[in-house]
Amino acid sequence: MKKAYKDEIPKFKNLEEERIFWDTHSLEDVFDDLEEVKVLVRKRPKTTVSIRMDEDELKQIKELSKKLGVKYTALIRSSTRIGLSKVAKLAK
Repeated sequence: MKKAYKDEIPKFKNLEEERIFWDTHSLEDVFDDLEEVKVLVRKRPKTTVSIRMDEDELKQIKELSKKLGVKYTALIRSSTRIGLSKVAKLAK
């Protein structure tokens, strides 16, 4: 494979131009010329809430979370986001 240099990766005018370039080039061609960068990712702070829930519903949530391989609290948050999105569309 031909050795590529940094100046061979062009400045793209748009995403389509970049897509075409990467469809015809491999990251392996330029891997040695790439620079490592450190990226700081900050999670948005979460607020703790307390809700009353039927025991059977919580049991069902915990069973589903086990099947999906996620924590039950993550499943509740995800389900809340989905439900909130649907309710927001109805409220428009």
